[in-house]
Amino acid sequence: MLAMYYHCQRKVQRQFIPELLNSLKSNFSKHQNSSIESGQNWY
Repeated sequence: MLAMYYHCQRKVQRQFIPELLNSLKSNFSKHQNSSIESGQNWY
């Protein structure tokens, strides 16, 4: 039972984490583009 639970968790993570990374990347690139357009620098 516990092994099955861990297996399901790992499966969910494997599907979920790439989506999370993609959304983070798209948000970050949007933010970067907007900050570049408004003439702000990160540093």
